[in-house]
Amino acid sequence: EVNENAVSAHLAHGDALGPCEGADTEEETCVETSYLSDDSDATLQVDSHNAVAVTPINPGWTASIPGAEWVWSETNVTDATIDITKTFTKTFTIVGTPTDGTLDIAADNSYEVSVNGNTDVFIDALENNYASGPTSVPGDGQDTWVIPAAYLQTGVNTITFEVKNMGIPDSNPIDNPAGLMYKINVIDCTPDVVE
Repeated sequence: EVNENAVSAHLAHGDALGPCEGADTEEETCVETSYLSDDSDATLQVDSHNAVAVTPINPGWTASIPGAEWVWSETNVTDATIDITKTFTKTFTIVGTPTDGTLDIAADNSYEVSVNGNTDVFIDALENNYASGPTSVPGDGQDTWVIPAAYLQTGVNTITFEVKNMGIPDSNPIDNPAGLMYKINVIDCTPDVVE
């Protein structure tokens, strides 16, 4: 079992946590690595190209995931009057044995997330997933999910985000924007080399 305080601390990219809690021996080191939505990340793909930073940022987007940025397939949704769904894929490599993970996510509007082919792992079909806290609808707003270690693997991992922007008649891309913002945290452990 992983120290829950270490998970919630959201340490910086690749920070060593030290010996794993609950490990059989003290001869393992655990590392927490963070992956953030970012338009400069070539491993975050949508429509066969890198995701793009959304501009301008809608003032209604109050979700807060420090270090992450709002992304979409272009700087703004092309047609805000119809439902548009985009599929984003994020790949990353885990070196050690994965023990735990979390996903902080905000989207305009709804989303479905799968981890390494485990479909529909995290689903939020509510409309205001871009808000920082509770809205008038219970359960609406940005989310934090625990990624079960069984869904992660040593080696290459792929997380797929299917994000739907809900069309509004007579709207424009400024009034009805689309976007995804996330932070993935993964803890993995590797045996220490004993000399």
